[in-house]
Amino acid sequence: MCRHDDDRDGREPHFPYGDGADDALLAILSTAVPEDRRARDRAARGVPPPVVLLAPGEDGQARARQVARWLHACLHNRSEPGQPSPALLPHALITAQAAGDGTAQAGRPLTPSAVADWEAGTDRGTVGPLPLPDYRLLSDVADWVRTNSAARPSLREHCYAQLCKRSPVHRALEWLGGAGGGDGLPAVWHVIVRPFLVFLPRWWWSLRRTHRLVRRRRRGWYAAVRALPRSADFFADAANIGPDELDGLLLRALFADLNRATRPSRVSPWRRRRATRYVVLLELPPGPPGQRPAAPAARFLADWTAALKAVPCTAVTLVAVAGPGSAPPGAYRPLADAAPDIGAVDFRDTLQPVLARLPEEAGAWSPPRPPRRVQPGTWRIPVRWVAAFESVALIAALTVGGWLAAGVFPDPEPDDCLGGLAAAPSGTQGPSDTRPGTASPAPGTVRARYTEAEDRIERQNARAEAARRAGATVRTLAYLGTSVGGDGDEPWSDGALPELRGVALAQDELNDEANSDERKIWWRVERFDTGERFGHAVEAARSLAARAGRSSDDVVGAVGIAQSRDTTRAAVRVLDTAQVPTILTNATADAMQVGEHVHQIAPPSSREAEIAGQFMRHARIVQGTAGGCAPAQDVTIVQDPTDLYSRTLGGGFADAFRRAGGTRHTLWYTPSDGDAAPPPSPTGPDVAQERSIHGVSEAVCRRLQEASGRKAAVYWAARSRELLAFLNDFEDSTPCSGNALTVVGGNGLTNATLSGTYEVPAWLRLYHAAHVRPAGQSLSHIAEEFNARYAREFGADDPWRDDGHAALGYDAVQVMAEAANEAYRSSGGRSVNRESVQASLYQGVSKAGASGAIAFPTGEPVSRDKPVIMLYHTDGHSVPVLSCGTFAPNSGRREHWGPGDGFDCPTGP
Repeated sequence: MCRHDDDRDGREPHFPYGDGADDALLAILSTAVPEDRRARDRAARGVPPPVVLLAPGEDGQARARQVARWLHACLHNRSEPGQPSPALLPHALITAQAAGDGTAQAGRPLTPSAVADWEAGTDRGTVGPLPLPDYRLLSDVADWVRTNSAARPSLREHCYAQLCKRSPVHRALEWLGGAGGGDGLPAVWHVIVRPFLVFLPRWWWSLRRTHRLVRRRRRGWYAAVRALPRSADFFADAANIGPDELDGLLLRALFADLNRATRPSRVSPWRRRRATRYVVLLELPPGPPGQRPAAPAARFLADWTAALKAVPCTAVTLVAVAGPGSAPPGAYRPLADAAPDIGAVDFRDTLQPVLARLPEEAGAWSPPRPPRRVQPGTWRIPVRWVAAFESVALIAALTVGGWLAAGVFPDPEPDDCLGGLAAAPSGTQGPSDTRPGTASPAPGTVRARYTEAEDRIERQNARAEAARRAGATVRTLAYLGTSVGGDGDEPWSDGALPELRGVALAQDELNDEANSDERKIWWRVERFDTGERFGHAVEAARSLAARAGRSSDDVVGAVGIAQSRDTTRAAVRVLDTAQVPTILTNATADAMQVGEHVHQIAPPSSREAEIAGQFMRHARIVQGTAGGCAPAQDVTIVQDPTDLYSRTLGGGFADAFRRAGGTRHTLWYTPSDGDAAPPPSPTGPDVAQERSIHGVSEAVCRRLQEASGRKAAVYWAARSRELLAFLNDFEDSTPCSGNALTVVGGNGLTNATLSGTYEVPAWLRLYHAAHVRPAGQSLSHIAEEFNARYAREFGADDPWRDDGHAALGYDAVQVMAEAANEAYRSSGGRSVNRESVQASLYQGVSKAGASGAIAFPTGEPVSRDKPVIMLYHTDGHSVPVLSCGTFAPNSGRREHWGPGDGFDCPTGP
């Protein structure tokens, strides 16, 4: 165990005073005892990065020792003089002596000492013993590796023998199976029973260990760390582990076990009570000349960081203290600058420890600060009593459930369709009384509301000009948006209005911040009209490029371009050539990434297509004649080959659905006003082409009829305005009229469905992708605030409130402002131009956004892991049935979807 040895220099434990010291202290202790202790809150916890505190000065090593002892005291309760003080939560103090003594240098890992301290500080009557099956197994492997004797047994036999020492059941089986010998009955018993009581349990145990660590998809961390194929054997590979690898593997096993042991649960009383983090306090001892810190401590800190990268664990935190001769190399920031990152930054985003420098002034180190003891939750009822009560309640619930299932009450109507039952089973009804059509617009024309948003921007522009005359720094942001004409369907379905509103809300907020903070700049927004359906996007881009070419200090960036078309891609190329930093709002095609000056804030089409392919193949969305639903097996993809958005999304979905095990058929249809003419000729046996929307509906109907019992559906990769015509013709003019139909669409349908363009008939199941969850169902604080402000400004019943265009427009402006403000601060408040803004964007921007967590890694054009949501649209509202991605920087990351989180979300951009 890592015990706290006597203090040789007589100094009292202390944490220094100074700028940022209280904030850093609060962050460290709050990380150990978080406020989010309820199961529903702990599910969104982040992974706290390791913290290294450097105590500078000649006596920095002694000061580091004071800090470690003071933090150690904060984790212990008060006690009577001469009596040991009880631990308030599981923690370990690895002193400089323990981290650098001869035993550690001989290669013995430090991890077992930390675990021993954790277990000693765990109140078993309150939270139960800590289950660490993977760690125990790797500890046995470590003992076997260090033995290195020719007489040692095989690794499998050694590990099983150690298991028998810990497990009464296995020990009893070994005793019963090994009791025979000699003549007569004992020998017969030995021959007959030993294979069943010894060999079979050992074989089954080793098989389960290999399955758990290597072959299990979600928990096979060992296979991922060692880059093993799923067919590998754990014990065969573990026999080749070197002594230098032990600490790293022990930490990975420990993190995997703690993730399971502390996973939030409203049922398990043990997991429910493990709400605090497991803390390690590490004193880094000075190493020999030219080596800092000492090798064992340096290796342990490096192994801890690497293990967090391989197996992210939300249940642990490490604080290391060091003097000038023991601190690992790195850029140490003042405590005031580093304090906001302690415990608040998710290690999965930074992959770096937080390096902080403690104050050096003598006044910061006296008088001694009294310990600030943590206050974890207390439990009065022993955990076994709670478990017994829950067991009785479970038995009672199962009894009542069996009574109901036996027919005392009639069974409810079966409903296993994702999102609920809405469509009528195939063949049970004729044409619906509810036709897919256009809902009545809310009072006021779209054009008038668009003008209101423009006026809001002009008022802010005038405010910025007034600030410029008063000496403030003002810059112009170009917005490239499509024009809005009258009250037709198109303005309702292209997202132009909500996106402009999002831009206006961001400008309001940024200018308010600049008014109260002289370190931030004011913003003008100048709109460049790209024409209907972005028909004049290239001309608008050339006009902007010419304007930007006259001065790099005027227009410092551009946002907008909400659609992926050949014309918009050409326009983006113009902006990239002119070196105008550009953030695309809702243009998702991967082909829009044309240069280093272009950034996409929405998830790319490749990510959406991968999620949609898995969704259709695994989700119960296709309704059968009996009323239940099943995953799609055969999909018809409706795609416009002349439309960049459509061919990118449709092609990506076809590949994803094929990889998921489904069959697909692509149907090309180009409306008369498509981007290119004439359309290309189909290639391949799985591609056909239709010249009219009636031909599309007839072809889809034939495909459904020829499915031969396979669950068939439609993936709509074309634009939203063609879907309405298809649905009307499918109901009016095909033999499939009134039969159940499932349609899954891309994010291009979002604005049309959420703003009321589609009234879903009873025979239609309509799912579509979206970039934000509906208002009231957000998974981040920033999204909730944005939705509330949007409702205050434009009404809670505004038809575009749930549309992601507003959030993406808002976030694009916020990211550009973040980069500009960073460039402004870096220049000392002297200037900011396009070059410095682009440099800030290239270095990477991470922040919370209304559309989810925004994370542009260095040099990357796409924000990583942006949310993709699948909505089920019915009865005038949409229900989220899939949510994948990171919704908030420190929490809210969704990695699984489906009933019981049975399916993994795709990884990647």
